[in-house]
Amino acid sequence: MLFVDPGANIGMALFGTLGKQFCLVRVRAFSDWMDSEVKKMNILVELNTDKVVCERPTYMGPTAAQSNALTKLSMSAGAVWGMCLAKGVQFEWLDVKTWKGQLPKRVVHERVLKLLSPRENMIVSGVSNEHVLDAVGMGLYYTGRMK
Repeated sequence: MLFVDPGANIGMALFGTLGKQFCLVRVRAFSDWMDSEVKKMNILVELNTDKVVCERPTYMGPTAAQSNALTKLSMSAGAVWGMCLAKGVQFEWLDVKTWKGQLPKRVVHERVLKLLSPRENMIVSGVSNEHVLDAVGMGLYYTGRMK
């Protein structure tokens, strides 16, 4: 299952089963992801997933709206949704307030890192894209590992 934090920069976290546990398998980060049609069209094939869970674009106030962030976020999320429709991949929206609540990003990322196994921590070590940690957090929430 692939979890996506969309935007001008995008984070992805692929979860799968290892033994009996559902765990983080791989992460990907893209900057200027919207500019690369080839990457957009091949990512689902490359990551070999049958379901995508994507954070739903949400209005977060006038500052984000003025910076055009919501437009970029919506375009990115729409591209992911369209890819799933074109490839026949199951798709689901996840609201940010459902999985993250009102917590600041820093607090959520600290919580995410504490919940990862040593093997999973090795997967995310060295990744500086905050959207990857959001995608991992979505996966932890969705699989019941983060409450």
